[in-house]
Amino acid sequence: MRTILSILTGCLACLTVVSVAAADGIGDLGRYDYEIELRAIRHALTKVHMEELAAEIKLAMPVRAPKLLEDQINNRIDKKVRVVLEEKCPDSRYAEIEQAASEKYRMYKIGDFVSMDGIQRGEWRRIEGYLDAITNERIKLGDIYYARQDLTELARPKFYREDHEQAVRKYKAIQVRNFNLAKKELQEEQRRLFANQEWPKFGYVYSRRMRRWVPAETVLRNRYQKKLKRIAGEQRNGIMEEVYAANGYILDSRNQWVLESDVAVTTNTSMLARVRQFLLMESQDGSPAGGAGKLNNDYPDSEWEDEWDDEGQGNTGPGNRNIQTVSAPVARQDLRPSQPSDVSDLYDE
Repeated sequence: MRTILSILTGCLACLTVVSVAAADGIGDLGRYDYEIELRAIRHALTKVHMEELAAEIKLAMPVRAPKLLEDQINNRIDKKVRVVLEEKCPDSRYAEIEQAASEKYRMYKIGDFVSMDGIQRGEWRRIEGYLDAITNERIKLGDIYYARQDLTELARPKFYREDHEQAVRKYKAIQVRNFNLAKKELQEEQRRLFANQEWPKFGYVYSRRMRRWVPAETVLRNRYQKKLKRIAGEQRNGIMEEVYAANGYILDSRNQWVLESDVAVTTNTSMLARVRQFLLMESQDGSPAGGAGKLNNDYPDSEWEDEWDDEGQGNTGPGNRNIQTVSAPVARQDLRPSQPSDVSDLYDE
């Protein structure tokens, strides 16, 4: 009986080595990656057409590289904008504002005829007369005195220097700010107008995502590559199954790709393991002590049981015999070929 078990164990060891070698073949699936990728791309090339993509983003074929660099186009636009600004918002406007402030708050001198709105005898009315005197508290028009505090904000700067300077500064600041705002609005309006004329003329399209003009050629090329990769990816799994099947691989019970020969080896190995276990039980039941005593006087029960225990352990029996069983490695679950890095979609028109 023990001789039979030894023979079976040797056979099992041989089959296990064969199984391990076959399982190692799973790692060779990577050698089909190139073929799978090539077939997927070739399929995608028949489905993606540059003319259709150009029509989607309203580009006329052929789409060529830009005729001018970005700096050159910006310089053209700047020159055209400056011409419009000089015509409608000239820098001479600042001098005009200065002059207008001086006229608006021109100061009176003694002896000048004054005509202004003010309070007289408790009522607002038109006040007129020759300026006779100016003090810190009041002014005198003819024979009538008017308190400084009763003068309007428009009239007071015409009689008192500090009020005059303050009013002039305020007026100029307001007028300059309004002028600059109007000039800026006109500049932006003209820039948009000329940009819509110049950029498309030299091979650019506007990217809302990037908020700037970009080469039409780059946009079309990236859209083409993106769609090509998407369609290739949709077909890759089906092509992978065809290639693996054509090269002798099948899906096992765990949905993993393995060589068809590996399945047969694994089945035979399991059968021999069951046979060995059955013979071991038979030998124990046939012992004089009903399996509880010694099978051989030379070897205690503990040594014998340890020698033929769980086949997953490596045990050393008499005579330094090393009996080991090797488990076949599990096939990789993720057998899809590594993908090239995606091209970023920088343009989302």
